[in-house]
Amino acid sequence: MTILSLAVLSLAGLFSGHASAMLTISERASALKELTAAAERGDFGAVKDRIKHLEDNSLAQDVGSRDDEGFTALMRAARAGHSDIVRLLLDKDADVHTLNFEKRSAL
Repeated sequence: MTILSLAVLSLAGLFSGHASAMLTISERASALKELTAAAERGDFGAVKDRIKHLEDNSLAQDVGSRDDEGFTALMRAARAGHSDIVRLLLDKDADVHTLNFEKRSAL
């Protein structure tokens, strides 16, 4: 999911009354950026906190979203060798088949 996708989902949430409309597009993008950065540096606690934040705002699907560079948290954690974070993200349904802008997956 890209920033544009987040914008579309936020607008849809506004019209449907879902909780996802409670976070602005900027807040969703920031949460995703924090998630991917924490995954890359291997900060398990921060990854867990960001996932909980997304879940608390009915945005669990954002766990597998791509950041502005096209990478998911799963891609960043896998590339950096953080297997505990990879397992956590997989448990939260992060998709191993999502492709970045270079057509590469976490595999």
